[in-house]
Amino acid sequence: MREDLLAKRMFWVGCCGLPWLWAVNVLYFRVAVFGPLKWVDSPSDDQDHAQMPPAVGQMMSDDTEDDGTAAGESATQQESIVSPEAIKEQVRTWVRRSTMGATTIAVIWIAWIISFQLNRDSFGPNWFIMSQDEADATGW
Repeated sequence: MREDLLAKRMFWVGCCGLPWLWAVNVLYFRVAVFGPLKWVDSPSDDQDHAQMPPAVGQMMSDDTEDDGTAAGESATQQESIVSPEAIKEQVRTWVRRSTMGATTIAVIWIAWIISFQLNRDSFGPNWFIMSQDEADATGW
């Protein structure tokens, strides 16, 4: 699958209710979009590093013929191939959007936790826990 389509799908699925997928999108493409981090991505002789995701722009499949066209691909399909630079720019766009979404959701979640912890007494005893009368009425 092309990286730009993967980044786009991960963004839209994050919009549909799985915002943690935005963070996965950012972490998966972070080297290609933001560059390597010195304290995380520096090679070391004592460690075996996990393989990085495929480099953005390397989209040639194994089923190509000698003339560079894929098996069963017509001339009109060849014209619709997107350049590696365009793919890289689309990946950057979708990963930056995922970064903004993940940051926004994280700030809102942390703000909710802090406000609940600081004001938990003002919510009252029945706000979070059922009383004995409600348990008798519902059977739970």
